[in-house]
Amino acid sequence: MLPLLGSALVKLSTSARLFSIPSLRSVIQQVLLAPFEDVCLPLSLDQQEECSKSLELLHQLGVGVSVPALVKAFFRVGMCVHALQASLLVLCERERADLVNNSLSELRNEELVAILDTITDGQCPSDELKSLVFYYLSSHHYHTWLLGSVHFSEYVQFLVKGKNIEGLLVKILENHRVKEAVRLVEVYTQYHSSTELFGMEALKEFLDSHNLWELIPSTIEISVSQ
Repeated sequence: MLPLLGSALVKLSTSARLFSIPSLRSVIQQVLLAPFEDVCLPLSLDQQEECSKSLELLHQLGVGVSVPALVKAFFRVGMCVHALQASLLVLCERERADLVNNSLSELRNEELVAILDTITDGQCPSDELKSLVFYYLSSHHYHTWLLGSVHFSEYVQFLVKGKNIEGLLVKILENHRVKEAVRLVEVYTQYHSSTELFGMEALKEFLDSHNLWELIPSTIEISVSQ
Protein backbone atom coordinates (compact mmCIF):
# COMPACT_ATOMS: atom_id res chain seq x y z
CA MET A 1 0.00 0.00 0.00
CA LEU A 2 2.65 2.51 1.06
CA PRO A 3 4.91 1.93 -2.01
CA LEU A 4 1.92 2.39 -4.36
CA LEU A 5 0.79 5.54 -2.58
CA GLY A 6 4.34 6.85 -2.52
CA SER A 7 4.72 6.24 -6.26
CA ALA A 8 1.51 8.13 -6.91
CA LEU A 9 2.65 11.04 -4.78
CA VAL A 10 5.96 11.23 -6.63
CA LYS A 11 4.10 11.53 -9.92
CA LEU A 12 1.80 14.21 -8.52
CA SER A 13 4.72 16.15 -7.04
CA THR A 14 6.19 16.70 -10.52
CA SER A 15 3.42 19.18 -11.15
CA ALA A 16 4.34 22.49 -9.53
CA ARG A 17 0.67 23.53 -9.50
CA LEU A 18 -0.51 20.38 -7.75
CA PHE A 19 2.46 20.30 -5.38
CA SER A 20 1.61 23.77 -4.11
CA ILE A 21 -1.79 22.57 -2.85
CA PRO A 22 -1.61 22.48 0.99
CA SER A 23 -3.79 19.37 1.25
CA LEU A 24 -1.44 17.39 -1.02
CA ARG A 25 1.59 18.48 0.98
CA SER A 26 -0.24 17.44 4.14
CA VAL A 27 -0.92 13.98 2.69
CA ILE A 28 2.74 13.64 1.72
CA GLN A 29 3.86 14.42 5.25
CA GLN A 30 1.37 11.94 6.70
CA VAL A 31 2.69 9.23 4.37
CA LEU A 32 6.29 10.02 5.30
CA LEU A 33 5.56 9.84 9.03
CA ALA A 34 3.20 6.84 8.94
CA PRO A 35 5.93 4.20 9.63
CA PHE A 36 6.92 6.03 12.82
CA GLU A 37 3.48 5.92 14.42
CA ASP A 38 2.83 3.53 17.30
CA VAL A 39 6.32 1.99 17.23
CA CYS A 40 8.14 0.81 20.33
CA LEU A 41 11.88 1.04 20.90
CA PRO A 42 14.06 -0.65 20.02
CA LEU A 43 12.74 -0.99 16.49
CA SER A 44 12.59 -4.40 14.88
CA LEU A 45 14.45 -4.93 11.61
CA ASP A 46 11.15 -4.80 9.73
CA GLN A 47 10.25 -1.49 11.40
CA GLN A 48 13.66 -0.05 10.57
CA GLU A 49 13.18 -1.05 6.94
CA GLU A 50 9.73 0.56 6.80
CA CYS A 51 11.06 3.79 8.33
CA SER A 52 14.00 3.85 5.92
CA LYS A 53 11.54 3.80 3.03
CA SER A 54 10.38 7.24 4.11
CA LEU A 55 13.89 8.56 3.42
CA GLU A 56 13.84 6.96 -0.03
CA LEU A 57 10.46 8.55 -0.74
CA LEU A 58 11.68 11.92 0.54
CA HIS A 59 14.58 11.84 -1.92
CA GLN A 60 12.23 10.93 -4.75
CA LEU A 61 9.94 13.81 -3.89
CA GLY A 62 12.82 16.26 -3.78
CA VAL A 63 13.42 19.33 -1.66
CA GLY A 64 9.92 20.76 -2.03
CA VAL A 65 8.75 18.84 1.04
CA SER A 66 9.30 20.23 4.53
CA VAL A 67 11.67 17.76 6.20
CA PRO A 68 12.06 18.84 9.87
CA ALA A 69 9.25 16.56 11.08
CA LEU A 70 10.85 13.54 9.40
CA VAL A 71 14.32 14.41 10.73
CA LYS A 72 12.91 14.60 14.26
CA ALA A 73 11.06 11.30 13.75
CA PHE A 74 14.26 9.52 12.71
CA PHE A 75 16.12 10.89 15.74
CA ARG A 76 13.23 9.86 18.00
CA VAL A 77 13.50 6.21 16.97
CA GLY A 78 17.30 6.17 17.06
CA MET A 79 17.90 6.19 13.29
CA CYS A 80 20.26 9.12 13.60
CA VAL A 81 22.23 8.64 10.38
CA HIS A 82 18.96 8.58 8.42
CA ALA A 83 18.01 11.79 10.21
CA LEU A 84 21.26 13.45 9.12
CA GLN A 85 20.76 12.25 5.56
CA ALA A 86 17.25 13.73 5.51
CA SER A 87 18.53 17.03 6.93
CA LEU A 88 20.76 17.49 3.88
CA LEU A 89 17.58 18.31 1.94
CA VAL A 90 17.15 21.47 4.01
CA LEU A 91 18.63 24.01 1.61
CA CYS A 92 19.20 26.82 4.11
CA GLU A 93 22.45 26.01 5.94
CA ARG A 94 21.42 27.93 9.05
CA GLU A 95 18.06 26.14 9.28
CA ARG A 96 19.78 22.80 8.71
CA ALA A 97 22.37 23.49 11.41
CA ASP A 98 19.71 24.59 13.90
CA LEU A 99 17.60 21.50 13.18
CA VAL A 100 20.53 19.11 13.59
CA ASN A 101 21.99 20.90 16.62
CA ASN A 102 18.68 20.84 18.48
CA SER A 103 18.34 17.11 17.82
CA LEU A 104 21.94 16.16 18.65
CA SER A 105 21.77 18.11 21.91
CA GLU A 106 19.64 15.30 23.35
CA LEU A 107 22.34 12.69 22.74
CA ARG A 108 25.23 11.61 24.94
CA ASN A 109 28.92 11.64 24.04
CA GLU A 110 29.06 7.91 23.28
CA GLU A 111 25.96 8.15 21.10
CA LEU A 112 27.61 10.81 18.92
CA VAL A 113 30.71 8.65 18.56
CA ALA A 114 28.48 5.73 17.58
CA ILE A 115 26.85 7.89 14.88
CA LEU A 116 30.26 8.72 13.44
CA ASP A 117 31.20 5.03 13.56
CA THR A 118 28.06 4.14 11.61
CA ILE A 119 28.71 6.85 9.03
CA THR A 120 32.28 5.62 8.57
CA ASP A 121 31.16 2.02 8.09
CA GLY A 122 28.22 2.86 5.81
CA GLN A 123 27.79 3.62 2.13
CA CYS A 124 26.75 7.27 2.36
CA PRO A 125 28.18 10.76 1.74
CA SER A 126 30.29 10.55 4.89
CA ASP A 127 32.02 13.92 4.65
CA GLU A 128 28.75 15.86 4.59
CA LEU A 129 27.20 13.86 7.40
CA LYS A 130 30.30 13.99 9.60
CA SER A 131 30.51 17.74 9.06
CA LEU A 132 27.04 18.11 10.61
CA VAL A 133 28.23 16.31 13.74
CA PHE A 134 31.56 18.15 13.81
CA TYR A 135 29.80 21.50 13.47
CA TYR A 136 27.60 20.65 16.44
CA LEU A 137 30.62 19.72 18.57
CA SER A 138 32.57 22.84 17.63
CA SER A 139 29.66 25.24 18.09
CA HIS A 140 29.13 23.91 21.64
CA HIS A 141 32.87 23.72 22.40
CA TYR A 142 32.71 19.96 23.01
CA HIS A 143 36.26 19.62 21.74
CA THR A 144 37.25 16.77 24.02
CA TRP A 145 34.30 14.50 23.24
CA LEU A 146 36.16 12.75 20.41
CA LEU A 147 39.49 12.42 22.23
CA GLY A 148 40.61 8.82 22.10
CA SER A 149 38.35 8.01 19.17
CA VAL A 150 39.39 7.36 15.57
CA HIS A 151 37.43 10.47 14.56
CA PHE A 152 39.49 13.05 16.44
CA SER A 153 42.02 13.65 13.64
CA GLU A 154 39.17 14.23 11.17
CA TYR A 155 37.58 16.64 13.62
CA VAL A 156 40.84 18.59 13.88
CA GLN A 157 41.06 18.77 10.08
CA PHE A 158 37.47 20.03 10.00
CA LEU A 159 38.38 22.83 12.41
CA VAL A 160 41.58 23.67 10.52
CA LYS A 161 39.85 23.87 7.15
CA GLY A 162 37.08 25.97 8.65
CA LYS A 163 39.55 28.37 10.30
CA ASN A 164 38.00 27.55 13.63
CA ILE A 165 40.73 26.15 15.88
CA GLU A 166 40.58 28.79 18.62
CA GLY A 167 38.30 26.85 20.97
CA LEU A 168 40.29 23.63 20.63
CA LEU A 169 43.56 25.50 21.05
CA VAL A 170 42.43 27.12 24.29
CA LYS A 171 41.18 23.77 25.59
CA ILE A 172 44.56 22.16 24.83
CA LEU A 173 46.46 24.94 26.59
CA GLU A 174 44.10 24.78 29.57
CA ASN A 175 45.40 21.24 30.00
CA HIS A 176 49.01 22.48 29.72
CA ARG A 177 49.66 20.49 26.53
CA VAL A 178 51.85 23.10 24.89
CA LYS A 179 53.52 20.80 22.38
CA GLU A 180 50.13 19.71 21.00
CA ALA A 181 49.06 23.36 20.82
CA VAL A 182 52.17 24.19 18.82
CA ARG A 183 51.52 21.32 16.43
CA LEU A 184 47.90 22.42 15.92
CA VAL A 185 48.95 25.96 15.04
CA GLU A 186 51.69 24.71 12.72
CA VAL A 187 49.14 22.62 10.80
CA TYR A 188 46.80 25.61 10.64
CA THR A 189 49.60 27.90 9.43
CA GLN A 190 50.70 25.45 6.75
CA TYR A 191 47.13 25.20 5.50
CA HIS A 192 46.14 28.88 5.51
CA SER A 193 49.24 31.08 5.71
CA SER A 194 52.19 31.78 3.47
CA THR A 195 54.38 32.72 6.44
CA GLU A 196 57.01 30.24 7.52
CA LEU A 197 56.55 30.25 11.27
CA PHE A 198 57.15 27.19 13.38
CA GLY A 199 57.27 26.13 17.02
CA MET A 200 56.61 28.64 19.76
CA GLU A 201 56.94 31.51 17.30
CA ALA A 202 53.93 30.23 15.34
CA LEU A 203 51.92 29.72 18.54
CA LYS A 204 52.72 33.16 19.90
CA GLU A 205 51.85 34.85 16.61
CA PHE A 206 48.51 33.02 16.46
CA LEU A 207 47.63 33.99 20.05
CA ASP A 208 48.56 37.61 19.28
CA SER A 209 46.60 37.86 16.04
CA HIS A 210 43.47 36.21 17.48
CA ASN A 211 43.51 38.03 20.84
CA LEU A 212 43.52 34.80 22.85
CA TRP A 213 45.96 35.65 25.60
CA GLU A 214 43.22 36.47 28.10
CA LEU A 215 41.85 32.92 27.71
CA ILE A 216 45.18 31.21 28.36
CA PRO A 217 46.02 30.09 31.94
CA SER A 218 48.53 32.44 33.54
CA THR A 219 50.57 29.45 34.70
CA ILE A 220 51.61 28.69 31.12
CA GLU A 221 54.74 30.44 29.90
CA ILE A 222 54.91 30.85 26.14
CA SER A 223 57.94 32.55 24.68
CA VAL A 224 59.84 32.27 21.41
CA SER A 225 62.98 31.45 23.33
CA GLN A 226 61.51 28.15 24.60
